[in-house]
Amino acid sequence: MFFLSDILIVGATYICMTAYENIIHRLAHNKKTGLYYEWHKQHHIDYPPNKPESDIYINTSGFHNHFIYSILISWYVLYKILSLRTFIIFVSETSLYAFSVDYLHKQFHLKNSWLKRCTWFQKYKQIHLIHHMNPRKNFNFYDTSFDKMNNTYKSI
Repeated sequence: MFFLSDILIVGATYICMTAYENIIHRLAHNKKTGLYYEWHKQHHIDYPPNKPESDIYINTSGFHNHFIYSILISWYVLYKILSLRTFIIFVSETSLYAFSVDYLHKQFHLKNSWLKRCTWFQKYKQIHLIHHMNPRKNFNFYDTSFDKMNNTYKSI
């Protein structure tokens, strides 16, 4: 049975995960984060401002995704403090979000993505490609609210 409190949990999770997305992406651009920075910097080397797209997705940083590691650590902490029902809702929503961001991110960098005919995709792709031209802007993928609040949003 779905309760009104579950809707509130979904809403709170959305706010938390978009804020978290913004924070971890901004941290990945901070040299003080060491390996985290070096790992993400490689993506910007793979896709420099003058060549933000390729025929096949380039991933020279390898299998390791430090964003996923930070998400898993946060899940572990939240597992210890949330009720099981809240945790299941949280993990379900953040999993869908993280997988969709990862998938779309790869599609953004492809010259001939199967999604290129979709207007919504073109909009999000352009917002992301601006980030590759100006890495101090557009840290979020879908919701630009936290970028706007932090004055890090640059429109198309």
